[in-house]
Amino acid sequence: MNEWISILAVLTSPLIAVCVTIWVEKRGQKRKDKMDLFKVMMTQRGTTTTELWVNALNSMPIVFSEDKEVLSALNVFLDTTKVNKPEDMDIENYENKKIKLLEVMANSLGYSNINWEQIKSPYIPRWMEQEQAFNSIMKEAQLKYAENILNGSTADSAIRQLGDTSKDA
Repeated sequence: MNEWISILAVLTSPLIAVCVTIWVEKRGQKRKDKMDLFKVMMTQRGTTTTELWVNALNSMPIVFSEDKEVLSALNVFLDTTKVNKPEDMDIENYENKKIKLLEVMANSLGYSNINWEQIKSPYIPRWMEQEQAFNSIMKEAQLKYAENILNGSTADSAIRQLGDTSKDA
């Protein structure tokens, strides 16, 4: 009888070791995925109009699928973005829900030392803010130019109209 137990132990030990190794690796990969996503969201928190930010939000239900607190905070945050026109968005509420989402993610990952104030104050260099403002102005000008062309203006007339509009602003 002892022989059978020894043979069974010899045969099952490698199988058990492989199963434990696979389980540990899978668990480690899940944590790495969560960390990678959290890093993207933390680094992009000051400029949430980037493709990286949107992709991170869209992958959260997969990466944090087992974390109901994070998914709940995500849904509350996403509810703030459901407006008909961008100017209807409550920016303060949006920012607060974004910070809360990041705080819940940090806590889920064991970073209890990351708090609201740290998340609230991202580093954004002045040149980046200026570049974003310039890009916004350029997009608006391009839209007005296209609108003028579509309304039957010639290119020269559309440019003059843009110039008149910018003097009024």
